[in-house]
Amino acid sequence: GHTPWVRRLHGAMHLGSLGLHFFLAIIGIASRVSEILRVGPEVFWFTALVVLVHGVLTYGGARLARLDV
Repeated sequence: GHTPWVRRLHGAMHLGSLGLHFFLAIIGIASRVSEILRVGPEVFWFTALVVLVHGVLTYGGARLARLDV
């Protein structure tokens, strides 16, 4: 979580979201559509694999530790 003084700031979450959107927009502007389409399937499957491994480790570890997830 956030530190208490950050939680008290009004609009801190919105400001963080706005900053993230600007970051992603700038990354997107620098991309070429042809390159994205060329590497798209590989990136998709790599991301799916990372999410799957993360889920298995997280939920498997929680189950072994008898934590309620």
